[in-house]
Amino acid sequence: MSSVQGMRKCPKCGGTLFYDMNCRTTEVYEMCLRCGYQQQCILLRNDDGTVKIGDDGEWLMDCKETVGYGAARLCRKEGIGGIYAFENPLSTEDQAALIEDLHQPDTDEGSYAVLFDPQSGAFTVLAGSLPEDYTEEDDG
Repeated sequence: MSSVQGMRKCPKCGGTLFYDMNCRTTEVYEMCLRCGYQQQCILLRNDDGTVKIGDDGEWLMDCKETVGYGAARLCRKEGIGGIYAFENPLSTEDQAALIEDLHQPDTDEGSYAVLFDPQSGAFTVLAGSLPEDYTEEDDG
């Protein structure tokens, strides 16, 4: 399986949006590393696992767009970690737990957590630094 991965400007906040497109299936996954916006397009499948085909002979896709409420990058100094998008507003308890986790001694200095208000476009930094706007250099 091969895929094309890269970065581009997020259409919601101007931050860096990561994308991954499967070259065989044309399925796409996108996630903004700042506001948490996500888009996913996956093939529709029949009960037997075969791809559903439309009247025009093209594969049928299900595309889902998710409004982001922020994102976090949590990495440990040994290199294990991940990037997470918030699909819903975080509760006060969840925010406190995330802040505590990000302040552990083994947390990599590049880790961060930001909340995003999609109505106002405002960010709240819980820990670390707000990821910067996308620039063409980010894709190189």
